[in-house]
Amino acid sequence: GAPGPAGPSGPQGPTGPQGPAGNDGADGAQGPVGPTGPQGDPGIPGVAGPSGPQGPSGPAGATGPSGPQGPSGQQGPSGPSGPVGPLSTQGVVTSSTSPAIGGPAAGQITDTVTCPAGEVALSGGWDLLLTDNNDYAKVIMLASKPASSGLPGRLSGDTWQVTLNITASLGGADTASLTAVALCSS
Repeated sequence: GAPGPAGPSGPQGPTGPQGPAGNDGADGAQGPVGPTGPQGDPGIPGVAGPSGPQGPSGPAGATGPSGPQGPSGQQGPSGPSGPVGPLSTQGVVTSSTSPAIGGPAAGQITDTVTCPAGEVALSGGWDLLLTDNNDYAKVIMLASKPASSGLPGRLSGDTWQVTLNITASLGGADTASLTAVALCSS
């Protein structure tokens, strides 16, 4: 006869044991390039390399402008004195002798020497001549100094004047002569 209707499904049976792994499938196609990742942290600095050779000298630069003048330095010590220079003209020794005096009278005897025109007396001195050497004890020097003649056109200090004092009578025929001497120069 004809088949009967299908009966109801039975309950599910227990899971069977896992079968063996299948073979690897074929490689799939390469996927698209992914986006750029974030920048990584800086690495540790490397060791410094050796110094390179010195390069050639560059050309000289242009001269710069002069700087301002500095302040004046302190004055140095005075140098040693130089040697004495010569007189402006040759020194001339000029002399004059007074008239001889004598006899019983005591008193002064003066003689003045005058330099040539345009010159002055730089220094001077005197010489005394007595006919009796014992009379030198009766003579005292009073002055030996420059003076001026007052003559027109003459320089001040153009004469040298010497004055002696005879303190007591020379006596008899004794006489005294005084000679004034001057070193004159222009």
